[in-house]
Amino acid sequence: MGIRLLKRLAAALAFVACDSCVPLNSSARDVVGRWQVECEGGKETLDLQPDAHYVYTVESPRSHLKIEGAWEIGAAGQSLESANVILHTGPRICEQAGTSKDAPAGDVRLAPVWEWGHTELSYDPNTGGFRRIKSG
Repeated sequence: MGIRLLKRLAAALAFVACDSCVPLNSSARDVVGRWQVECEGGKETLDLQPDAHYVYTVESPRSHLKIEGAWEIGAAGQSLESANVILHTGPRICEQAGTSKDAPAGDVRLAPVWEWGHTELSYDPNTGGFRRIKSG
């Protein structure tokens, strides 16, 4: 019995060590706070408030923008996906931000993931996501 448990534990640790990005099924309480990402020489900040409202600001040499809206947690679509933070009438993030300041992108989905020792709100699995800078 002890060897079987050790084998399972070793397999689980190997899986986690090999995979740098692990999906999380966060609740609203887990993601409330201030998140930030740096892109295009500036910073984009997302404040997820406990009353299900958000404030999104962009401060960069070519753009200054503030968007407010509502957010919620959406269920995971598949077993290896995380639950999503959905920004209703959300902004275009980072490289998408320069396309049009006036046109919202519609609903934006951010996936909470465990990425190399910290939680991120991932908007693109290839380029990264927001890191928490202040808890709610």
